[in-house]
Amino acid sequence: YVLARHGADTANRFIAGVYRAYWEQSADVSDHAVLAKIAESVSVPAEPLLASVAADEFGANILAFDDEAYAAGIRHVPTFVFGGEERLA
Repeated sequence: YVLARHGADTANRFIAGVYRAYWEQSADVSDHAVLAKIAESVSVPAEPLLASVAADEFGANILAFDDEAYAAGIRHVPTFVFGGEERLA
């Protein structure tokens, strides 16, 4: 919700920043300082974003997705499935 108030472009830039931090810099994106830095880099105030994370407002949305992935046998990110066989990147 915090990101949505800043518009789709800002939300997309934040999401891209999280991906870059995780995949390119091996940053711990569960670290609130890392998230704050990414938020501030896209002009989103860190405090409301971190409050939302701390309150776990949207955890159920993520967990539901995880349950479906686990049921399909996916245990790693990224995972590709070809012909029913799991391939890790």
